Amino acid sequence: MYTQMTRHLRTLAAALATSLLLANGAFAAPITNTSTGSIDGVAGSVTQGTITLNVNTLAIVKKAYDLNNAEIADGGNVAKGQTIWILIYLHNSSTAQVNDLRMTDNLTSTGLTLVSGSLQYLNAAATSAPNFGTGSGSMFATSPWVSGGSLPAQLSVTGTSPAETIQLGGASNQYNIPAQSVTALRFQVVVQ
Repeated sequence: MYTQMTRHLRTLAAALATSLLLANGAFAAPITNTSTGSIDGVAGSVTQGTITLNVNTLAIVKKAYDLNNAEIADGGNVAKGQTIWILIYLHNSSTAQVNDLRMTDNLTSTGLTLVSGSLQYLNAAATSAPNFGTGSGSMFATSPWVSGGSLPAQLSVTGTSPAETIQLGGASNQYNIPAQSVTALRFQVVVQ
């Protein structure tokens, strides 16, 4: 099932892009358009109106690590039955908070089974791209990750093995990413 794990990691960008929803937030880099029109068919009743669209780009990254915290390269070898770490992080490098973020990672049909109790969370200041490598200063190995009862209420795992879904944010659990920060999730999975 190495192929299934590789496919899961390679298709992350598309999967996260479709499962990451941003709404009701103040973002950086406004784009302003001006228009004229009418109200209820009365020409010229609106002489000018301004619409501002606020846009922000989040860095979304997913990586795999072995249990010694060494990154597994894309296309790298893993064995059936091997336990590995999966890391997903969202980096907000802008000067504005991102509000009402929703991120979902479905482990269904990926060839990966979540290790119960392994989910961990991190939110830290990060004005530049975070270091999740394995060397000195790596956030993967040294940052204050929280788990168990310390996980935020907006983070949940639903379903039963091997069909778990990890979700951050949601309709009744709004999650906001502060300006110039990184939010990261890591969890262990067993390759099937």
